[in-house]
Amino acid sequence: MSIFNHKQAAANAQVIDDIRAAEKLLAGIHETVAARSAVIVALEQELGVLAIAVADGANPKAANEKVGELDAARSALRLSQAALAPAQKRLADAHHAQRRHVLGDHIKLVNKFNDRRLKFAREIATAVAALNAAWEGLHKANKDLSIMWPGAQLPLTSITSPQQVLKVVSFEMFRLGGHPPRFGGTWPEVPSIPGAIAPDIRSTDPASIKPLVEEIELSNKLLLAALEHVDPPAPTPISDFAPLPGPALHTAEAAEGNAYRREFNPEDLLPGTHAFPPPPKVRLS
Repeated sequence: MSIFNHKQAAANAQVIDDIRAAEKLLAGIHETVAARSAVIVALEQELGVLAIAVADGANPKAANEKVGELDAARSALRLSQAALAPAQKRLADAHHAQRRHVLGDHIKLVNKFNDRRLKFAREIATAVAALNAAWEGLHKANKDLSIMWPGAQLPLTSITSPQQVLKVVSFEMFRLGGHPPRFGGTWPEVPSIPGAIAPDIRSTDPASIKPLVEEIELSNKLLLAALEHVDPPAPTPISDFAPLPGPALHTAEAAEGNAYRREFNPEDLLPGTHAFPPPPKVRLS
């Protein structure tokens, strides 16, 4: 027998001895409580007989002595009952020590796995927080891009709308965290992470999905290529003959003046061309 086995055997014997001692102590207290309870019952019966005799005129001395004995017996019973709780706790601790001794290796392994579980839970919490921050950042970048884009609208391949982002990110979640059932309907031991569902029912193999980074890189290249064919927005032209701001005229003279401005052609001023158009008629009031 090795030294380790000798130590283990000695520890086992000590644990068993502690349990037996605690059981013996508790059993003795229970016996004492039962015996003292029986004494109290007997004293109460004797005191009842003496009380009847005193009522018939007998000397109360014996009855008074019996009352003192009864009070002493009740005090002793209370002491024994008070000792029950510590004895019960001692026995419970002895059994607990035995379980810890027998399951010592298992307790160490469980604590080890619990530490690993807590470690991964913290990593998931950190990853989810980082995912949410990146999700918000991507949508904000898309919004800023759409604001500064010189064209009327971004190309359809830009992956900037919330719907497009939702689709490609869902594919990425399915690619990295999807664990669909294998052929034959057998489910894997590890289920898919929450949200790892392909938006297209035809996509059943996560390995066949293009990574999100590659999708965004391709979209960036297409945006730069599209930018070369986008004309910058031109300023809105202002007509040389636009009416000056001011109150509108609703008279016949104003109508004739407008007609005059519409018929005027700057080429009429060139030599050898048409003469000046006749001035508008002005009605005198």
